[in-house]
Amino acid sequence: MRQALLVLAVFIGLGFFQASAQNTTLTFKITDPNGEGIPGAIITGEQPAFQLSTDIDGFAEKRVKFKTDTLILKVNHTGFKRVEKTYTILEVLNKALEIKLEYRSLKEVTIEKKQEDATTFQKLDEKAAVEAPSPTGEFLNSTLATQAGVSVTNELSASYS
Repeated sequence: MRQALLVLAVFIGLGFFQASAQNTTLTFKITDPNGEGIPGAIITGEQPAFQLSTDIDGFAEKRVKFKTDTLILKVNHTGFKRVEKTYTILEVLNKALEIKLEYRSLKEVTIEKKQEDATTFQKLDEKAAVEAPSPTGEFLNSTLATQAGVSVTNELSASYS
């Protein structure tokens, strides 16, 4: 029994030594709760340090050289909960890591009325259009002159007077 455990420990140690001594390609698939790939998800690794983002199908690859026997991954994307997981080298060797992100739920939504600014058009009814003050007698100028932040000049008529 002791010899079997010793042999197992040697093989695990050799596996770690082999994995840490060579460059390894890590493959990721980041998905939503429905299993669809998430494009643009950010994957950050620690020990070895790296950062990359997923392609349009939610896949990413990175060639790394391990410095320790663990890999800490952080995955995040707007609208999803951030995920942090720790893996051993043996868990990531020659395997595609599929990480499923959960949707982030909103706790409260507040909708406020936006104040109209000078670029907002206002609808005038017939009566308001007729009663709008007009220094030049033109409808367009009189309508524009009533709007906040708008000044109207008639450069052409000023040159003939």
